[in-house]
Amino acid sequence: MTFDIGTDKNIDAIEVQNRVAIAQSQLPADVIRNGITVRKSTTDFLEVIALTSPELRYDAVFLSNYALLNLYDALGGCPASGRFASSGARDYSMRIWLNPSAWPGRESPHPT
Repeated sequence: MTFDIGTDKNIDAIEVQNRVAIAQSQLPADVIRNGITVRKSTTDFLEVIALTSPELRYDAVFLSNYALLNLYDALGGCPASGRFASSGARDYSMRIWLNPSAWPGRESPHPT
């Protein structure tokens, strides 16, 4: 939820609780058992960190993966930190093609 600047924070908190209660009645039991988390946050930046490789030893995918593995949980777990976001994140990916006829005891659905 978003609120206008200058609204009463106590009334805003009550409004959030009311909306969560309304939404909760429409959620599956498993979701309700796990719980609902509400966080206060702002869209303002507190800090911006840039990862670079001065001698171009590491590419953008490596640096993005490094931030995900080493910085995301550490920064997100700090007290009073609302959210950690990575802009321009790039993830490792892999495409795998399977050949069913190469599996023992299986025939290809499309004979050649």
